Amino acid sequence: MKVTPTALRRFHKYATMVWGILLVPTLVWWKESILWVALMSVRANVGAHFAGYQGARAEDSGSGDGPGSDTHDRMIREMYERIMHYEP
Repeated sequence: MKVTPTALRRFHKYATMVWGILLVPTLVWWKESILWVALMSVRANVGAHFAGYQGARAEDSGSGDGPGSDTHDRMIREMYERIMHYEP
């Protein structure tokens, strides 16, 4: 199954709405529920790890021109040469 950016955007939009709606019962009825606090903590940890996973995936699928790549090093050398040999 391929997860598209559109599907992720839609998921995050609806998840935000659901958690926003759950804010009221949390503050009114469930504020002393240890189980509810534990579930919210697990949900936050899963969400944070999922965000980290998505960030790593995005970095891996980049163009390969990041620091340490041959293209990046060549671009830095070219810019350095242009700056050092600049004549107004």
